[in-house]
Amino acid sequence: MHIPPDSGPSDAVYAIEATCHAPDKTRLFQTLHRVMRPDALFASYEWCLTPRYDAAHPGHRAIKRGIEEGTRSPSWRRSRP
Repeated sequence: MHIPPDSGPSDAVYAIEATCHAPDKTRLFQTLHRVMRPDALFASYEWCLTPRYDAAHPGHRAIKRGIEEGTRSPSWRRSRP
């Protein structure tokens, strides 16, 4: 969240199970966009919930909770369909 404004442009940026911890997602991606060259690559790996997740299903909740606790992830948001 605190990349200096004078950081040189990057050819590539990656985030592995990291963006979920950013307190302000909009600012995070604006900052990444700022430090990337126009033709730079971005790769990310994150856990997310799909529309098939059913919060009323005990098995679904248990899997979600287990991953959150195991990876120290904050509560997830649903992916957009």
